[in-house]
Amino acid sequence: MLRIIAKNFIKPEQTAKAESLFRELIAASLEDSGCLEYRLHKDAAEPGLYVFIEEWADRESHAKHEASEHFKRLFPQIGALAAKPGEALFLHDEVKGKK
Repeated sequence: MLRIIAKNFIKPEQTAKAESLFRELIAASLEDSGCLEYRLHKDAAEPGLYVFIEEWADRESHAKHEASEHFKRLFPQIGALAAKPGEALFLHDEVKGKK
């Protein structure tokens, strides 16, 4: 399993346009094979900060997602609305503790 936490820093005056693109990306991505979760959250304290939490069956599923028509079309449009480059964490293994 692969979990991704991705931050998008959108210019405050571009949030409405970005949210429209985000909705389209979410709807299409949820249909991608191997997509287990694809959620978007807005930061309550920082306008323009959007955080995706994604879960994929494996790296290959995510690679196919990045090669999809919708990702290749929408990602650059979202990037053009950014105040600064996004950040992403790619989490592969879970560390479990004892009860």
